[in-house]
Amino acid sequence: MESIRLLDEAQYDAQMRTVVLPALHAVLHEYIHPVDERVFLRCQLFPLPDSAQCVVISHGFTESCEKFHEMAYYFLRQGYSVLLLDHRGHGLSLREVEDPDTVYIRRFDDYVRDLDSAVCAARPLLPKGCRLVLFGHSMGGAIAARTLELHPATYEKCVLSAPMLAMDTYGVPSWAAKAVSGLFLAAGLGKRRFFGHPVYSPGEQFSQSACLSRARFDYYAKLRMAHPHLRTNAASYRWIWEGLRNHDRLFKPQALARICTPTLLLRAQHDSFVLPKALDDFESAVPCARLVDIPNVKHEIYRSPNECLLPYLKQIFTFLEA
Repeated sequence: MESIRLLDEAQYDAQMRTVVLPALHAVLHEYIHPVDERVFLRCQLFPLPDSAQCVVISHGFTESCEKFHEMAYYFLRQGYSVLLLDHRGHGLSLREVEDPDTVYIRRFDDYVRDLDSAVCAARPLLPKGCRLVLFGHSMGGAIAARTLELHPATYEKCVLSAPMLAMDTYGVPSWAAKAVSGLFLAAGLGKRRFFGHPVYSPGEQFSQSACLSRARFDYYAKLRMAHPHLRTNAASYRWIWEGLRNHDRLFKPQALARICTPTLLLRAQHDSFVLPKALDDFESAVPCARLVDIPNVKHEIYRSPNECLLPYLKQIFTFLEA
């Protein structure tokens, strides 16, 4: 493992602009990937000519490529190529609803199909023999876990960071959220914004966020204010329905039995977005999975203060290099 040198939080904005983004842009290959005649994904590939592995990053709900640029930089510094993409309904990828605040998906497994298509298309652009590693956060972790079931031979290793294996429905019992969503779907209103989710507002509150680093929070909040494509902020009723149903599909014994990829589960101590017990259940059911608890962090572990971020990154790189 190379020495991990984190950005100085006191100079975070300046170092993102003068260190991280120039390093990324020096190797960036950005393109639109057509999944089929209708669906397209915005991809950012950062290939290193001598890399033996490529980390595929699957972002979380309402997130984007931009939110993971710092993480991509740390992976590059360790010698990994990186593939980022905006999932369907996010960033600059296909939007299936007119409301720019709202995320819609017809079937959760569409995310899995999209990801597999993008990865297959990126392979020829990577060094010959480059092996794949999957990193998924939150919703992206649920996509990654489902990918391990449906495409068990694709990835050498997988890291699930605060994965949405079971969704916390914002104080609404999951059965009630599923029932309400089902009623809206039956009425043909699945694309409507879920009643508990607000539209984007530029006055985001750090204290109510899933992030504990003020510098990292402020940096991305400014990006969201400046770029409308980063302002997705709410779920549709269909997204809630599919997110809850994905838990049922994911935890079918025959599906879990297909997972053979060594997997590191990272659980945030103070997580109000996903249900922690699901990570215990996953570890118990999947022999090649190992769970590590990360203390003193919220849901977005990768946007923690440096004193928490460093041991988190060390866990990841130690696992990948073992």
